[in-house]
Amino acid sequence: MSKTILFCCSSANPEGGMQTWLERICSGVDRDRWRQVVALVRGIQFHSPEKFKTVYPSFETVEIDGRGMATEGRIRAVMRCVRKINPDVFVPLTVIDAHDAICRLKLQGWATKYLLTVIGNVPAQILDAQRYRDFVDLAVCPGGLTCRLLEWA
Repeated sequence: MSKTILFCCSSANPEGGMQTWLERICSGVDRDRWRQVVALVRGIQFHSPEKFKTVYPSFETVEIDGRGMATEGRIRAVMRCVRKINPDVFVPLTVIDAHDAICRLKLQGWATKYLLTVIGNVPAQILDAQRYRDFVDLAVCPGGLTCRLLEWA
């Protein structure tokens, strides 16, 4: 029986560094052992899952509809998605509300593992690592400097 990994990402700009990273990571994952699902946020104007699916048609996707919602509503929408998919591993990518959602689920006793990615040496990402560190099961980053910053955080 395969396990599920759920990535959560923006759909505003499907051709960026994070999306390239996601494509490379997923291409190296054993699809017989891991079902890979990408949760794409939908917004009123900028976030359109159709854009992402046009560039990456091979990904299995689900939609998180956040149109017109304030922060609390978006967090709850992500939580509903995680509950529905019930992944073994959850990976928030460039969706800050997704970090808060998985932390709340873990506080409720949810067993999903939280994999934090820090893709670059961006101060906000390092601060996020500090903020969520008590909930993170594993953190990954691509470079030595980022790893040292993450260890410091």
